Amino acid sequence: PRLLLRGGGSGSALLRSNEGAEAECRELQARLERVRLETAELERECPAEAEAAARERLECRELRAELEAEQRCATRSEHEEASLQDEVEAAKAREWRLKGEVEAALERNAGLEEDCAAASAEATRAPPPPPARRSRRSPR
Repeated sequence: PRLLLRGGGSGSALLRSNEGAEAECRELQARLERVRLETAELERECPAEAEAAARERLECRELRAELEAEQRCATRSEHEEASLQDEVEAAKAREWRLKGEVEAALERNAGLEEDCAAASAEATRAPPPPPARRSRRSPR
């Protein structure tokens, strides 16, 4: 709305002021309409974004649970590996002990074989024993 005042110069200044205010008002109305459109678009996108965020949170929880399960499995595997390593070390210790026993037995056997060979050689060199006498018993 224009206000027209009569009276010369002050009226034209008021008119220019009104025209400037009208232009500013139209510009503000255009900006307000753009903001309304942007707001409506954001409100339409908001549920989709909220749904996407909820899906990502769910996926994140699932991945976290899977990671924790894998970490528990890795920990169990480490414990099993340590246990098996202990068993291997114990088996190696038994192996070395048994090898020592086998070597000692082999040495004893070799010594006994030497003793047997010496006794056999000595027996073949010795004169044969005299025939054994038979004792006669008289019937009573």
